[in-house]
Amino acid sequence: MGYKYNPFTAKLDRVEDITGKMDVDGLNSDITYLNFNPTTAPTYQQGRVWYDNQSRSLSYYDEHSGTSIQVGKEIVMDVRNDTGATITDGKVVYISGAAGQHPTIALARANSESTSEIIGVTTHNIPNNTVGKVTLIGNVNDIDTSAFTDGAPVFLSATTAGELTDTIPVSPDFSVQVGTIAYAHPTQGILVVHPEHALANNNALGTSQHVGATQNAIKTYVDNAVAAASTTLLSYIDQSGGTSDTYGVLAGLINGSNTVYTVSQSEYRTGTLTVYLNGQLQTQGSSEDWVETTPASGTFTFAIAPLTGDLITVEYSVGTPTELLENVVLAKTTNYTITGSEATAEITILASNTITITLPASAVYTNRFINIKNVGTGIITIEGNASETIDGDLTKTISFTYTTVRLTSDGNNFYII
Repeated sequence: MGYKYNPFTAKLDRVEDITGKMDVDGLNSDITYLNFNPTTAPTYQQGRVWYDNQSRSLSYYDEHSGTSIQVGKEIVMDVRNDTGATITDGKVVYISGAAGQHPTIALARANSESTSEIIGVTTHNIPNNTVGKVTLIGNVNDIDTSAFTDGAPVFLSATTAGELTDTIPVSPDFSVQVGTIAYAHPTQGILVVHPEHALANNNALGTSQHVGATQNAIKTYVDNAVAAASTTLLSYIDQSGGTSDTYGVLAGLINGSNTVYTVSQSEYRTGTLTVYLNGQLQTQGSSEDWVETTPASGTFTFAIAPLTGDLITVEYSVGTPTELLENVVLAKTTNYTITGSEATAEITILASNTITITLPASAVYTNRFINIKNVGTGIITIEGNASETIDGDLTKTISFTYTTVRLTSDGNNFYII
């Protein structure tokens, strides 16, 4: 059953079947609605429209023969691949620039802030120097999801560019959920793309841990030998769980019912412990922090039991800070070398033009922080001292305006946090 345009009456006549083309004058057609018979995807022809009985949606073919668009069930974007190689179907990508009136893309990776700002997942193979489509929100179908289980949340990998993982990356890497596995299958897998961004798990005075389903305990500690110095210390994460570490500060099971966490498993200097749950300051009794003596032990009680996956931040300071300025801000338009002699616990460089910022020797910048922000339209190159590296590389670049890279040192090399 269908309708055919009658040029003599300027209306549609009801007919049993329509074969060939139907030309309709939009001003005089008097169309109220069209009925589509649900069907499987037909053979490809650009511009072909049908009601897909698998996705249960109106679908159509665009200029890419390897994919169809489900109306109302996904949002896609035209992008350009200029990486020098084909970006295959089902890869997580970020915007790396622009060319030919399209944003350019590259494989995303959760080991730095710039490469973890994902936009979506490729929905077909995109050869080099061609335009293709990325799914921003919605289903990516017919990919290999056999490494996961139905309903599993998946995250951007910090080790392999463009790939998914079901293990939540931890500091200094970035936790970015890409989506959820709707169907685990080696060839017909379905990924529901719904990106949720998260910053690296770090803090100016402490360290955060985003606890995954396979981790049931959180603990921070400070090295007692380092604590002998008069300074403000950084806390570190012990991912082994339990309560047996020599220098424990906070430990306890994260299971949705436990509220009491043990403070101070062994000796450390007198200090102040401040606890945040999902960014909200937690109170112990009537105090907003928890002061311990040496040696000492006690408990910290959450008002609401932390859930698996909650973000817990622990700030621990000990001793009297040295006479360092809290932060110094410098504007630079030409190449600049940070010497490490600046009397500041933190330095911020507002860089413009295409310049190079050279880092100091990492040995003189432990327990201190460097922020470099691109405030212009040029490309800022961050270069390590001599052979020292930044997240394993000799240099890093900031290509986008108003993007910031934050670094700290372990005494041997610098790391983006």
